Amino acid sequence: MTLEQRGYNNAFPLTIETWKWGDQLPDWLSDRCNISKILEDGTLVPTTNENSRGGYTIQMAGSTAALVSTTSKDDFVCFGVKEDKTVVVFSLTPTKLNLLYEKIVVKKK
Repeated sequence: MTLEQRGYNNAFPLTIETWKWGDQLPDWLSDRCNISKILEDGTLVPTTNENSRGGYTIQMAGSTAALVSTTSKDDFVCFGVKEDKTVVVFSLTPTKLNLLYEKIVVKKK
């Protein structure tokens, strides 16, 4: 799902794409993480570890380092490009996501 900021906070990208545990892995995430297995239906499963906060950590591709960590399986993993062109992968709780972002509304002409 693609979302845009409700207001303006330069600590976050203006638009983001999101992924939630259990959804199909998007290319922007599968390209950046280790894949532990591919299911019979072709679903990619990222390499994850449970963390001490009750969430999970997804491993960075080609490494054992963390790409992103969450505080719960309900959190969203987000991808975006900040104004300074920095590509970021980060997590947001559902509450923070709803406060910062909204669905992109296409205006009819």
